[in-house]
Amino acid sequence: MKSFAIIGLGLFGSQLAMDLFNEGHNVLVIDNDENIIEKIADRVSKAVTVDAKNREALSQLGIQKYDCVIVCTSNDLATSVIITMNLKALQVQKIICKVRDETDKEVLETLGASMCIVPEHVAAMKLSKKLTADNV
Repeated sequence: MKSFAIIGLGLFGSQLAMDLFNEGHNVLVIDNDENIIEKIADRVSKAVTVDAKNREALSQLGIQKYDCVIVCTSNDLATSVIITMNLKALQVQKIICKVRDETDKEVLETLGASMCIVPEHVAAMKLSKKLTADNV
């Protein structure tokens, strides 16, 4: 069993968290919206309302002990930058960031993100392959 922390619970972050939990992993979710946390709390290992821009709060959660932290705050590059910097300062080993585009990817990888993904690109590639394979 691996341990994952997911920061930001939009559609992508929430679905990822539930999928990982359903696969038997330890999943911590973090969001600053208490209503969102309440909706997902029984579908993950632990759900907390915290401002992930607060380095001390992340440290108190033991974020550095997780195998991987996924930052899903792509709608606001500045927030993703601050969170990624905090995670690096706390010596998190694997940081994956959801990003909007290649520019955001370059910024976050420069700051030390292990990997950045643009979900729309991934979905489009998968659909393209499926359509080609199905001879649609």
